Amino acid sequence: MVTVLAGISLAIFAGMCLLALFKPHWTIVLIFCLFGYEQLLSSYISVLGQRTWILNVVVGVVALLAVTLMTIYGKHPFRGTLNLNSILVGCLILFAYAGFTYSRMPAAASYFIKSGFPYAVLLLVLLPALIISTEQIRKMCIPLLVMGCALMLLIFIGPRTVFYGMRMFIDLSYTQGGDARGNPLAIAELGGLMVIVASLMGQDHHNILVKLIRLFAILLGISICFLAAARGQLVFSIFFSVLLYPVAYQIKNIVQFFVRAMSVGVVAGIAFVVAKLFLFDTESSARFSSENISEGFVGRLQTAKTMMSEYLANPSHYLQGLGTGSYNAIVAHDGDNYLYPHNLIVEVVTHHGMIGLMLLSGIFFITATHTIKLIRLIPTGAVDRSSVAIVIALAGYWTLISMKQGSFLLIPIPFYMYLVISKLYVRSKLDLYSDMYSDDDLDYGALGGEKSAGYEDYGDYENTVPASL
Repeated sequence: MVTVLAGISLAIFAGMCLLALFKPHWTIVLIFCLFGYEQLLSSYISVLGQRTWILNVVVGVVALLAVTLMTIYGKHPFRGTLNLNSILVGCLILFAYAGFTYSRMPAAASYFIKSGFPYAVLLLVLLPALIISTEQIRKMCIPLLVMGCALMLLIFIGPRTVFYGMRMFIDLSYTQGGDARGNPLAIAELGGLMVIVASLMGQDHHNILVKLIRLFAILLGISICFLAAARGQLVFSIFFSVLLYPVAYQIKNIVQFFVRAMSVGVVAGIAFVVAKLFLFDTESSARFSSENISEGFVGRLQTAKTMMSEYLANPSHYLQGLGTGSYNAIVAHDGDNYLYPHNLIVEVVTHHGMIGLMLLSGIFFITATHTIKLIRLIPTGAVDRSSVAIVIALAGYWTLISMKQGSFLLIPIPFYMYLVISKLYVRSKLDLYSDMYSDDDLDYGALGGEKSAGYEDYGDYENTVPASL
C-alpha cells in the first residue's frame, strides 16, 4: 500500500514538473502545490525525508527553466516586475536581513535568513516573472484544482496521515525519525486556495465535468481545513470567495443577481454539510470550540503585548527595531525551534522598527492602489475579470493568514501576491498603450526561422488586448 501510494504521488509530482517545462502556467500550479506534495513525498521516501531541500531545488530549477524559455521566445517575463511595489518589498526584505547585525539572537536571525532565502527567490522573483497575464491565471485554475484534489485524496487515504493534538498531520517519523510531523497549516492553505479558485474561476455552463471538479475541489478544500483544524484558512477562504464574487462575475440584471447569490450560498451550504460529516465526529472539532478559539486569541494577544512592551521600553531601537529573530530572546517558549510573533505587523514593528513599518505601510498602500486600478481595467477587456478576482482574493487570504501565523522571512506571504497584482496592473497598462511587444515587432528569424519550434507551446502569452484599444 505504502509503495503504491508513494509511486502514485511521485508520478504526479514528476508529471507536473514535465508539464511545467512545456506549459509555463503549470509551473504556477507546481509552486502552489509544492508544500503539500513535499510533505506527502517526504513521508514515503527516506531520501526526501532526510533531504527536504531536494524537491525545493527541483521546483526552483523547473521555474528557472520556464522563465528562461519565456525569455528566449520573446515573452519578456520580467517586463513590469520592476515597479514601486517590488522596490519597497525588496527594501523590506533586505532591511530585515540587515537586522542580523544587531539582533538579540543572531543564531535565530541566521536561521530565518538561510531558511527563507530560497523561498524568497522562488516566490518573490520567479513566481511573479511567470505570471505575465491574467490569461495564465485562467488557464491555471483547472490544473490546480485537479492536482490539489489528487493531493487531498492521497492525504485522506494515506497510511501516514494521523491525528495528534486535535489536528490532522502527515507523519514524517518513518523517514525523519523521532516524532517528526508535517505542517498541517501548509496543507490547509492549499485547501483554502482551492476553495477560492473553484468559487471564483470563470464558469463553463456547457461542461459538466468542470462543474463537478469545482464542486469536488470546494468539498475537499473545506474538508482539509476542518481536519487540519485550520480555523483561519477555512474562514478566510470562504470570506474572500463571497467578497470577490461581484468582481468575478458581472451582474447584468436582477435575475442574474439572484442566480449568482444562490451560487454563493452553495459555498456556505457545502461548508455546513462537510461540518456535519467530518468535523463533529473528529478530534478537530475541539479546535473550533469557542473556548479553544478564545485561548488561541488570548495567546496571540499576549505574545504581541510582550513584544510591543519590550520594543517601547527601548527608545534607542524605535527606528531600526530590536533585530531579526529577537523574539527568541524575549518570549519564553518550549522546544528547540526558533519562533516568531505569528503576526506580520507585530513582527515588522518590533523587529524592524519604524523603518520597517514605513516600508510595510507603503507596500499596503501601493497594493491597494494597484488593486483598485486593476479592477477598473476589467471593462476595457485588458484583463480577465475572474482571474483578477482570484488574484485579489488570494492576496487578501494570505494577508489575513500572515496576521495569525508564520514569518515573512521564512515564507514571504503575502508579499508575492502583492507583487503579482502590481505586475499585472503595470503590464496590462503597458499593453493598452504600447505596441512595443506585439507579434509584429518580434524578430522570429533571430530565433531560427519564422516562429521557432516550440513557440506554439508558449501561445498562452499572446497579447490578448483587443485591437480596437
